[in-house]
Amino acid sequence: MTTEECIQQVCSLVAEEGDPHLVMAPLATLPQGIPSEWREIVGARDPIRSALDVLWTPKRDLLPETVGELERRLRGIGLLSTRQTPFSLVYLFENRGQPSFRRGYPRRLIEREESTRLPTDFLELYQIHDGWTDPYGFTGPLPSEEWFDLTYLFDEDLPDLISGLRLEDFLIVGISSGSEYLGFDISKEPARGMVVSMIEPIELAPDVVRKLDEWMAVDLRYLAG
Repeated sequence: MTTEECIQQVCSLVAEEGDPHLVMAPLATLPQGIPSEWREIVGARDPIRSALDVLWTPKRDLLPETVGELERRLRGIGLLSTRQTPFSLVYLFENRGQPSFRRGYPRRLIEREESTRLPTDFLELYQIHDGWTDPYGFTGPLPSEEWFDLTYLFDEDLPDLISGLRLEDFLIVGISSGSEYLGFDISKEPARGMVVSMIEPIELAPDVVRKLDEWMAVDLRYLAG
Protein backbone atom coordinates (compact mmCIF):
# COMPACT_ATOMS: atom_id res chain seq x y z
CA MET A 1 0.00 0.00 0.00
CA THR A 2 1.14 3.53 -0.71
CA THR A 3 1.41 6.12 2.04
CA GLU A 4 -1.69 7.84 0.71
CA GLU A 5 -3.67 4.59 0.82
CA CYS A 6 -2.53 4.00 4.41
CA ILE A 7 -3.68 7.47 5.36
CA GLN A 8 -7.05 6.93 3.73
CA GLN A 9 -7.55 3.64 5.55
CA VAL A 10 -6.77 5.09 8.98
CA CYS A 11 -9.02 8.07 8.39
CA SER A 12 -11.87 5.82 7.29
CA LEU A 13 -11.57 3.81 10.53
CA VAL A 14 -11.92 6.90 12.71
CA ALA A 15 -14.31 8.84 10.47
CA GLU A 16 -17.05 8.85 13.12
CA GLU A 17 -14.83 11.05 15.30
CA GLY A 18 -15.19 13.82 12.71
CA ASP A 19 -12.75 15.49 10.30
CA PRO A 20 -9.91 12.93 10.54
CA HIS A 21 -6.51 14.09 9.31
CA LEU A 22 -3.36 11.95 9.38
CA VAL A 23 0.15 13.02 8.44
CA MET A 24 3.13 10.67 8.52
CA ALA A 25 6.35 11.68 10.26
CA PRO A 26 8.83 13.22 9.90
CA LEU A 27 7.06 16.58 9.80
CA ALA A 28 8.80 19.73 8.65
CA THR A 29 6.25 21.90 10.43
CA LEU A 30 4.74 20.94 13.78
CA PRO A 31 1.09 21.81 14.45
CA GLN A 32 0.21 24.02 17.38
CA GLY A 33 -0.91 22.23 20.52
CA ILE A 34 0.90 18.96 19.84
CA PRO A 35 1.86 17.20 23.12
CA SER A 36 5.34 18.33 24.10
CA GLU A 37 6.70 14.78 24.42
CA TRP A 38 5.76 14.09 20.79
CA ARG A 39 7.43 17.13 19.22
CA GLU A 40 10.84 15.44 19.14
CA ILE A 41 9.33 12.26 17.73
CA VAL A 42 7.35 13.57 14.78
CA GLY A 43 10.06 16.10 13.87
CA ALA A 44 12.93 13.62 14.03
CA ARG A 45 14.73 12.39 10.91
CA ASP A 46 14.07 8.84 12.18
CA PRO A 47 10.67 9.05 13.93
CA ILE A 48 10.51 5.30 14.58
CA ARG A 49 13.78 5.30 16.52
CA SER A 50 12.77 8.49 18.28
CA ALA A 51 9.39 7.08 19.36
CA LEU A 52 11.09 4.00 20.77
CA ASP A 53 13.79 5.98 22.57
CA VAL A 54 11.49 8.65 23.99
CA LEU A 55 8.41 6.61 24.93
CA TRP A 56 9.05 2.88 25.04
CA THR A 57 12.66 1.97 25.81
CA PRO A 58 12.55 3.69 29.23
CA LYS A 59 9.75 1.22 30.12
CA ARG A 60 11.50 -1.89 28.80
CA ASP A 61 11.68 -3.38 32.30
CA LEU A 62 7.87 -3.26 32.49
CA LEU A 63 7.12 -4.27 28.89
CA PRO A 64 10.10 -6.31 27.62
CA GLU A 65 8.15 -8.37 25.08
CA THR A 66 6.19 -5.43 23.68
CA VAL A 67 9.25 -3.20 23.30
CA GLY A 68 11.10 -6.04 21.56
CA GLU A 69 8.26 -6.54 19.08
CA LEU A 70 8.05 -2.79 18.41
CA GLU A 71 11.76 -2.70 17.64
CA ARG A 72 11.34 -5.52 15.14
CA ARG A 73 8.04 -4.63 13.51
CA LEU A 74 7.27 -0.89 13.68
CA ARG A 75 7.25 0.61 10.18
CA GLY A 76 6.02 4.17 10.59
CA ILE A 77 4.76 6.93 12.90
CA GLY A 78 1.96 9.35 12.12
CA LEU A 79 0.08 12.16 13.82
CA LEU A 80 -3.70 11.86 13.72
CA SER A 81 -6.19 14.60 14.55
CA THR A 82 -9.98 14.39 14.70
CA ARG A 83 -12.70 16.62 16.05
CA GLN A 84 -13.13 14.27 19.02
CA THR A 85 -9.40 13.69 19.69
CA PRO A 86 -7.16 16.64 18.79
CA PHE A 87 -4.01 14.51 18.67
CA SER A 88 -3.07 10.83 18.81
CA LEU A 89 0.05 9.03 17.68
CA VAL A 90 -0.45 6.34 15.02
CA TYR A 91 1.90 3.35 14.83
CA LEU A 92 2.09 1.67 11.41
CA PHE A 93 2.85 -2.03 10.88
CA GLU A 94 2.79 -4.16 7.75
CA ASN A 95 1.38 -7.63 7.22
CA ARG A 96 1.97 -9.12 3.78
CA GLY A 97 1.82 -5.73 2.14
CA GLN A 98 -1.24 -4.57 4.06
CA PRO A 99 -1.07 -1.91 6.79
CA SER A 100 -2.09 -2.37 10.40
CA PHE A 101 -2.23 0.32 13.03
CA ARG A 102 -2.10 1.02 16.74
CA ARG A 103 -3.04 4.31 18.32
CA GLY A 104 -1.53 6.03 21.36
CA TYR A 105 -3.21 8.86 23.25
CA PRO A 106 -1.51 11.82 24.98
CA ARG A 107 -0.52 11.10 28.54
CA ARG A 108 -2.28 13.23 31.12
CA LEU A 109 -3.21 13.42 34.75
CA ILE A 110 -5.63 10.55 35.36
CA GLU A 111 -8.67 12.11 36.97
CA ARG A 112 -10.30 8.90 38.12
CA GLU A 113 -10.96 8.20 41.76
CA GLU A 114 -10.37 4.49 41.10
CA SER A 115 -6.77 5.16 40.04
CA THR A 116 -5.81 5.74 43.68
CA ARG A 117 -6.44 2.03 44.28
CA LEU A 118 -4.44 0.70 41.32
CA PRO A 119 -0.82 -0.58 41.42
CA THR A 120 1.97 1.90 40.80
CA ASP A 121 3.57 -0.18 38.03
CA PHE A 122 0.28 -0.32 36.12
CA LEU A 123 -0.16 3.45 36.33
CA GLU A 124 3.43 3.87 35.17
CA LEU A 125 2.41 2.44 31.78
CA TYR A 126 0.22 5.49 31.32
CA GLN A 127 3.35 7.64 31.21
CA ILE A 128 3.85 6.18 27.71
CA HIS A 129 0.32 6.81 26.46
CA ASP A 130 -3.03 7.24 28.16
CA GLY A 131 -4.27 4.18 26.31
CA TRP A 132 -2.72 2.27 23.38
CA THR A 133 -5.26 0.36 21.28
CA ASP A 134 -6.08 -0.71 17.76
CA PRO A 135 -8.20 1.72 15.71
CA TYR A 136 -11.35 0.01 16.96
CA GLY A 137 -10.30 0.32 20.62
CA PHE A 138 -10.37 -3.49 20.97
CA THR A 139 -6.83 -4.44 21.98
CA GLY A 140 -4.51 -3.02 24.63
CA PRO A 141 -4.74 -0.72 27.66
CA LEU A 142 -7.78 1.54 27.40
CA PRO A 143 -7.65 5.32 27.75
CA SER A 144 -8.28 6.02 31.43
CA GLU A 145 -11.47 7.93 30.69
CA GLU A 146 -12.82 4.75 29.03
CA TRP A 147 -12.23 2.37 31.95
CA PHE A 148 -15.54 0.75 32.83
CA ASP A 149 -16.96 -1.73 35.31
CA LEU A 150 -18.59 -5.09 34.64
CA THR A 151 -22.12 -3.70 34.87
CA TYR A 152 -21.51 -2.61 31.27
CA LEU A 153 -21.18 -6.26 30.17
CA PHE A 154 -23.53 -8.13 32.52
CA ASP A 155 -26.98 -7.34 33.87
CA GLU A 156 -26.47 -9.21 37.12
CA ASP A 157 -23.75 -10.98 39.09
CA LEU A 158 -22.83 -14.31 37.53
CA PRO A 159 -22.66 -17.46 39.63
CA ASP A 160 -19.18 -18.39 38.33
CA LEU A 161 -17.66 -15.07 39.33
CA ILE A 162 -15.24 -15.30 42.22
CA SER A 163 -17.18 -15.36 45.48
CA GLY A 164 -17.85 -11.90 46.84
CA LEU A 165 -17.00 -9.99 43.64
CA ARG A 166 -19.59 -7.36 42.72
CA LEU A 167 -19.81 -6.25 39.10
CA GLU A 168 -19.49 -2.58 40.04
CA ASP A 169 -16.25 -3.34 41.90
CA PHE A 170 -14.49 -4.82 38.86
CA LEU A 171 -12.79 -2.11 36.79
CA ILE A 172 -11.90 -3.04 33.19
CA VAL A 173 -8.65 -1.39 32.07
CA GLY A 174 -7.64 -3.46 29.03
CA ILE A 175 -9.06 -5.62 26.25
CA SER A 176 -7.57 -8.42 24.16
CA SER A 177 -9.06 -8.80 20.67
CA GLY A 178 -12.45 -7.70 21.94
CA SER A 179 -13.07 -10.98 23.80
CA GLU A 180 -11.00 -10.94 27.01
CA TYR A 181 -11.20 -8.16 29.58
CA LEU A 182 -8.38 -7.35 31.98
CA GLY A 183 -9.14 -5.49 35.15
CA PHE A 184 -8.99 -5.09 38.90
CA ASP A 185 -11.26 -5.96 41.77
CA ILE A 186 -10.91 -2.56 43.42
CA SER A 187 -12.81 -3.68 46.52
CA LYS A 188 -9.63 -5.51 47.57
CA GLU A 189 -6.53 -3.99 49.16
CA PRO A 190 -4.38 -4.18 47.15
CA ALA A 191 -6.57 -4.29 44.04
CA ARG A 192 -6.67 -7.82 42.60
CA GLY A 193 -5.99 -8.37 38.90
CA MET A 194 -8.21 -10.72 36.89
CA VAL A 195 -9.09 -11.65 33.32
CA VAL A 196 -12.78 -11.99 32.46
CA SER A 197 -13.98 -13.66 29.27
CA MET A 198 -17.50 -14.03 27.92
CA ILE A 199 -16.91 -17.78 27.46
CA GLU A 200 -14.07 -18.82 29.81
CA PRO A 201 -13.84 -18.94 33.62
CA ILE A 202 -12.32 -15.97 35.42
CA GLU A 203 -8.52 -16.11 35.54
CA LEU A 204 -6.52 -14.52 38.31
CA ALA A 205 -3.83 -12.14 36.99
CA PRO A 206 -1.49 -11.39 39.89
CA ASP A 207 0.69 -9.25 37.58
CA VAL A 208 -1.54 -7.14 35.35
CA VAL A 209 1.40 -5.38 33.71
CA ARG A 210 2.91 -8.73 32.72
CA LYS A 211 -0.42 -9.85 31.30
CA LEU A 212 -0.72 -6.67 29.23
CA ASP A 213 2.84 -7.15 27.96
CA GLU A 214 1.97 -10.69 26.82
CA TRP A 215 -1.25 -9.55 25.13
CA MET A 216 0.35 -6.64 23.28
CA ALA A 217 3.37 -8.68 22.14
CA VAL A 218 1.19 -11.50 20.79
CA ASP A 219 -1.01 -8.94 19.05
CA LEU A 220 1.99 -7.28 17.39
CA ARG A 221 3.34 -10.63 16.16
CA TYR A 222 -0.04 -11.44 14.66
CA LEU A 223 -0.79 -8.11 13.02
CA ALA A 224 2.72 -7.72 11.63
CA GLY A 225 2.82 -11.23 10.18
